[in-house]
Parts: sequence; structure tokens; C-alpha cells
Amino acid sequence: MTENGVNIVAAQGFKQAAIIYEQARPSYPNEVIDLIKSLYNKPNIIIDLGAGTGKLTRLLAPIDAQEIIAIEP
Repeated sequence: MTENGVNIVAAQGFKQAAIIYEQARPSYPNEVIDLIKSLYNKPNIIIDLGAGTGKLTRLLAPIDAQEIIAIEP
């Protein structure tokens, strides 16, 4: 069986690992977000390549960009 084209067992295993990763991984320092904000006045698009669980993406959300794209290969 599949869930959105992904094996159910694999999907359930990844989901559990992602939850643990999200809880255990430290957040990004505020200085990183401030640096990104300072580099671009108002970016059109922000791309978070290798977004993982989206921890950095959520911190980038308040930046006034037209679009934020999170990609996890």
C-alpha cells in the first residue's frame, strides 16, 4: 500500500523520525535570521533548500517576501 505514492511503513517511520528530529534539533540563532533580513531589503522569493522539517522556514516566514519555498530533496 502507498500513501501519496510512498510506502505506508516508510511514511510512518519517517514521520516518527521527523517528530523526534524536530524536538531535538536546536533552533537557529536570532543572529542568523537578522543577518538574512539585513542582506535583502525585501526579497521577492526566499528558497530554503534542504528544509527538513521546516524549522528555519518558519523562522523566515515573518520576512516580507512575496513567496517562501521550502524544498526537501
